[in-house]
Amino acid sequence: MSFDCWLSAVKETKEPDSGCEDTFRTALAKTEQAVAATLPEPYVVMFESGSDRLDGVALNVATTASRAAKLRAPARINVTGYADPSGSATRNEALSLQRAEKVAAALQRAGVSPDLIEVQGRGARPAAEDGRRVEITFDS
Repeated sequence: MSFDCWLSAVKETKEPDSGCEDTFRTALAKTEQAVAATLPEPYVVMFESGSDRLDGVALNVATTASRAAKLRAPARINVTGYADPSGSATRNEALSLQRAEKVAAALQRAGVSPDLIEVQGRGARPAAEDGRRVEITFDS
């Protein structure tokens, strides 16, 4: 209903009604929180081969996980990085940890306490698995 109010105000006056807009934005935030709370774990952040760069999709996954964490209040958030088998074992161990650290930093920027986050890199996984990922899971 608040979106209709806001849209009507914009159409009629070409200026948004701030009361309607505020109500709409509050309702939208509550909806986003409810969705985040029901999404199944693990939250999976994917990466390009050989990269630890977070793209927009990856940041959205981290933001969704942080919202769910705020609602669920887990005792611990596990951030576990993986790599594909294309590099050396040493490189893959380092890359998997770098990926996990980048995701942990994104969670912290989204408001998750660093005290809740446990970061680990697991190196390469078999080619049958998509190893270029970080998994975010919660412990109760």
